[in-house]
Amino acid sequence: MLQRVLLVVFLLVMIIIQSSAIVDFNIDGNPDSDAQVCCKVEHSFPREAFAECAEQLKLNLSVNITNDQLMCLHKCYYERIGMFEGTKIFAAQYQRYAQSLDVQLKEAFERAIPLCASFTLNALKSSRMLSQLTCTPVPYLFNRCLAEVGIAMCPKERRIIELSSTSME
Repeated sequence: MLQRVLLVVFLLVMIIIQSSAIVDFNIDGNPDSDAQVCCKVEHSFPREAFAECAEQLKLNLSVNITNDQLMCLHKCYYERIGMFEGTKIFAAQYQRYAQSLDVQLKEAFERAIPLCASFTLNALKSSRMLSQLTCTPVPYLFNRCLAEVGIAMCPKERRIIELSSTSME
């Protein structure tokens, strides 16, 4: 049952964000873009490596890209910044990054790491589609999970949108 739930969640996430980047590089200059709409956070992953990988892979990011292209882009990017090598995560790099965050974000980020590692492993085990991709989806899945869990665990002081049961009525 858990595998089915994880697969459904994974497929929904893939459909909703098929052509989006994990890291909010704020390329459009809008501080309220992407994850910023829910949780005021500016992550400091390097932007240049993302553009270099897109160029290396000959991707036009102004149009929709395929799932294969998206996985290859994220594999290239996270390898280039030293967070992954293929499917191998460099946990020390993520811990070092967590240390650079303020206390509130650090706590949420550190709690998300094992959760996202488990999610990624379960998604890989339960999906034949993932094994058929040109590039490993591990860096994409892990970092997408970090972004989504980070939004869900956004410290109250950083929330931009407050949801309450009365606002949905």
